Amino acid sequence: MARDLLRGGEPVLVHEGTATRTLEQWDRIAARLVPSDGKTILAGGLLAYSRGACEDLPTHLYKVRRKRRGKAEFPKVDTRTLHELAPMFTLTWLFRTLEDMARQMEGPALFNGDGEDLVFHEVCFPLAKGVTQKTVADVLDGIMALRSENRSFWNWLKEPMSDPVRKAGRDENGRFLRTEMDDGAIVLGTLDLKGRQLRLQVNSKERAERGRAMLQVGLGDLVRAPLTQIMTPAQAMEDRGTPGREVSPGLQIPPEEEARIIGQMLERHYRQVLDEPVPALGDMTPRQAVQTASGRKKVAIWLKDIENTTVRAQGSGGGMAAYDFGWMWHELGIIRLRK
Repeated sequence: MARDLLRGGEPVLVHEGTATRTLEQWDRIAARLVPSDGKTILAGGLLAYSRGACEDLPTHLYKVRRKRRGKAEFPKVDTRTLHELAPMFTLTWLFRTLEDMARQMEGPALFNGDGEDLVFHEVCFPLAKGVTQKTVADVLDGIMALRSENRSFWNWLKEPMSDPVRKAGRDENGRFLRTEMDDGAIVLGTLDLKGRQLRLQVNSKERAERGRAMLQVGLGDLVRAPLTQIMTPAQAMEDRGTPGREVSPGLQIPPEEEARIIGQMLERHYRQVLDEPVPALGDMTPRQAVQTASGRKKVAIWLKDIENTTVRAQGSGGGMAAYDFGWMWHELGIIRLRK
């Protein structure tokens, strides 16, 4: 079943065998449908359109027709006009595909939960001469922002009333990484006390500076000047793949247990996302966006992209591919748009 995004209307049944083995529900394509022997078939090939290409197309069509921009939806055009503008479909697909390929080569933009560039920092504080681990641990236990796991490990937590600040101009296709405790408290970093060193590990330059200042004020002359090691996500992945750091493949997880674990992880993550600003929704939370008709349409597109991306990430199987996002549609009250 295919729906015309340009002119609307009800979906039509297309008789075609090859493409349907590679397409997923809600995929967007540019193709010509023609009647043949009482059926509708694809005439020739098709172009796989990304969401970005679909957003580019109406702007390009308006420019060619010398109409002013302003609408986010596809313009209503007749068949004759479509024939005349057919090259724009190919050009739009080509330009967006090249841009996406370049972006993939660079890798997606990565940010932490506060919208800061994701760069791993390890700040090592040598203990001053004569200072014991017990003395340092006693001081750390008294710092309100730190939660002790034991006498050698602490989580640095975000203050409850402090809201994350997403920086303007962040790529809406970027990935945001946020770590939480079981009770929902946001983790800004961790502290590890080993031997004659106290190590602070965080995932941004800003957090490294704040954490360093917090510890220097709290510990004073109990520690010496710190040394900082910086590692980008790409460097971290390379380091993870070096000999001697590989994870043993000995532990095998049954498929049903894998699906259960992944399902719990995804549901916990997306329940949090429902109340967080989403760049693709204009930095509104999904719950806020569904309060308007235009917002509900954006949320439906966003959810469809999540589902398609999840399926494609796992190929044709796996615990992630089996996850059902239906509860999100129901909870946001837009299940009728899931068509």
